Parts: sequence; C-alpha cells; structure tokens
Amino acid sequence: MLRIRVLVISALAVLNQSAGRSRFGLEAGREWIYSGFARWTIDGNRVDSASVQWTMQCLAVRSQNGVRAALVRGWVHELAWYAPGNRPTFSALIEYRERLHVIDAADSASAVESIARALRSDPQELSPRSAVIDSGLTAGRVYGGEPDRGGRPDALYAWHVEQSVAVADQVPWRKLAFVRSGWRIAYRTLPDHEVMDFVPGVGITQYVYSHHGIVADTDVRLVAVRDPHP
Repeated sequence: MLRIRVLVISALAVLNQSAGRSRFGLEAGREWIYSGFARWTIDGNRVDSASVQWTMQCLAVRSQNGVRAALVRGWVHELAWYAPGNRPTFSALIEYRERLHVIDAADSASAVESIARALRSDPQELSPRSAVIDSGLTAGRVYGGEPDRGGRPDALYAWHVEQSVAVADQVPWRKLAFVRSGWRIAYRTLPDHEVMDFVPGVGITQYVYSHHGIVADTDVRLVAVRDPHP
C-alpha cells in the first residue's frame, strides 16, 4: 500500500500539467460518483445482488503536442463482473483529436509508463482497438472492432453508436456539459454486452454491463461530479 501511495504521489508531481477543457472531463483531481445496483453469481449457481457506490478518480493529467493523458483510478469498465470487495485499479486514459483511448494497467507504475509512452510517441500509433469513444459520433457509426471481426455486416464485436440521449436539466452535473445531449455507445458480443452514455464535457454518465450466460449484471448512473476547486 505504501509503495502505491509513493508511486501515485510521484505521478501527480510529474503529470499535473494540462491546458483547456477536456471533452471527456479529464481534469486533475476530478471525481465521478456512480450509484446503482449489481447482480453476481456465487459458487456457480447462487445469485446475489446489492446496491453499488463507485468512485472514479482522475489523479493526474498531462498535456503535450495535442495529447492529453490522465492517470485514472476506477475506470467504469471495471464494474463489469462486479462483486463485493472489488477495489478500483489504475488505467491510462489518452485523449487525442477528440478520441478517447483507454489502456488497462497492472498498477500505477504501469499506467504512468503508458502515459509517458503515449506522450513521447507519435499519437497516430495509438491502437484503434484501445479507442473507446470516437471523435465523429453519429447514430449508426461503428468503430474500434476486434481485428478478426472481418467484414461482418452487423455491429457486434465493435463499438456502435446506438442513439443520441438528452441531458436533463435537473442532473447535478449539467453545468459541465458542452451540449444538451450525449450519445449511447454499446459493445455487444454473443456472450455479453456493455453500454455507456457519454456526454461531452462530463464523461460517462451511465454504465451497464450484462453477461448473457452466468449472471453478472451492473447498472450505475452518474450522481455527482466533484472537483478540487469548484
């Protein structure tokens, strides 16, 4: 635990350099608080459920040559296969030309190295598979598919922009939104699917995961956004 704290503090000192507002809400010190429910399978045949409270944190940000890179703990995708006791881990989120790439990491040191690599390399080399949110969002758009997806005519095994979604005036994070609407984006496969609502300026405002066989379901919504200097 002490080693993790030292690595995070070191990363904060090195990375906290950013400019302008992020399309994905990647601001140093920001926290997204999600609330909802989950169901999971115990011992292969029993199903349990409970409410879920989850916090995603943007620990540090650095911008360089048009690339914004963030050290994040608790990226919402970690809620897939949720079970009590799951602890947030680290990821590198890379924003380039209004596209969001997510790179999973084993620990904070690996995430920081991924960020350093993205900042010193040609951003054109970022893998299309790591792109979770594309720059040109229109209903029906398909992107970031599996390499062996081939030329299949459906939207399986790739990110698919399913529809636009309105932003309600009463949501507590409304003032952060660049526009009054967002997008519902889904990654569907034969065994499972995940669905995210994305609002520019805010980030992910709803996350849903469901497995089609053994029970594993999560559905959370963004209930608050905390900034260190509101």
